[in-house]
Amino acid sequence: MNFERNDHATKWLPVKDISVVWAQAQRGYNEIKAKEIQDNFDPDLFGVVTVTTLNGDGQYHCIDGQTRVGAIRDMWGDAEKVPCNILNARTKEQAAHAFRGLNNSKPVAAIDKFRTGVTAGYPTENAIFNIGKGLGYTFSVQPTNGHIGAVQACLAVYHQFGGDIFRDTLSVLQGTWGLDYHSTSGPLIRGYGTFLNKYGHDANWQRLTDTVQKKYTPGRFMGAAKTYRELAGGTLANNIVAVLVATYNASQKKGRLEA
Repeated sequence: MNFERNDHATKWLPVKDISVVWAQAQRGYNEIKAKEIQDNFDPDLFGVVTVTTLNGDGQYHCIDGQTRVGAIRDMWGDAEKVPCNILNARTKEQAAHAFRGLNNSKPVAAIDKFRTGVTAGYPTENAIFNIGKGLGYTFSVQPTNGHIGAVQACLAVYHQFGGDIFRDTLSVLQGTWGLDYHSTSGPLIRGYGTFLNKYGHDANWQRLTDTVQKKYTPGRFMGAAKTYRELAGGTLANNIVAVLVATYNASQKKGRLEA
């Protein structure tokens, strides 16, 4: 069953003219969802694709609906047309801002919201991005060393404690375990941020990184924090703080931290 013009009262564009011009202003393409659309296609459920105005290369950037457009392309080819709402957006920043607005109430992955927030020029996202970049990090969910996927934890630490504590958090984690991907999990970022906000001026950071590094890998450290939580209750972040305090205090006789 193909589309019919009377299915939608909006402008129809051929899918060959619709593409993701600015990848950083969109989420990734969902091949599984595209296959589901093909297998269960219903024009009444297709909705309307949202695109920007035509650019100099004859392409409309797809703000919302790239997976639906891909499904149509796979089924009927580039000449097939789909219903589109054209927004007066001409830059990647405007396109990213529109994506965030259109998907504000939809289940969008945190990393996609963060990445498009950076592209749209949102101050908090850009501040976090620049701090991470300055320390050699990339924000991505790929399980690769040097990548940070826990953007919600980054946002939480930045909002709660400020940019300096967030930078210190990444610096201490990196000083302890390098760019190990496991060292920038959400709980570790939150826990170290909480610790540094409370004890940052009292603790010797070199001693902290040395003692933790000698005793724990990121995985073993998380195991210790979960054991603390089973015994004492409370949040995982606060139990990470408890492990840090206990490990730090065990390494010296003077200048111990008060729990």
